[in-house]
Amino acid sequence: MESSDEASLRDIADRLLANDFHAYIRHDGATPLLFALGTKKSHSVDFRRIDKALVIEYWYGHPDDDFISEQVVPTFEAAFGPISAWLARDAA
Repeated sequence: MESSDEASLRDIADRLLANDFHAYIRHDGATPLLFALGTKKSHSVDFRRIDKALVIEYWYGHPDDDFISEQVVPTFEAAFGPISAWLARDAA
């Protein structure tokens, strides 16, 4: 059975896919996380719950390439704008 976090992440992934980004859900142990890449695959994000906070990790390239920063957001819905804006940098 899918957790509420996983369902919320899947909703964001579906919206990103509809905007021509690459996105999927994977797991870090038992924690679901959203991994997404821009169209040129040079900007990426990891988004997950860390402890009780919702954290977006911004990367240049694939994760483990160049970590840029992280941002704590109050809700899953609030994460969509910053994530899609970061990934849109690939189109520039």
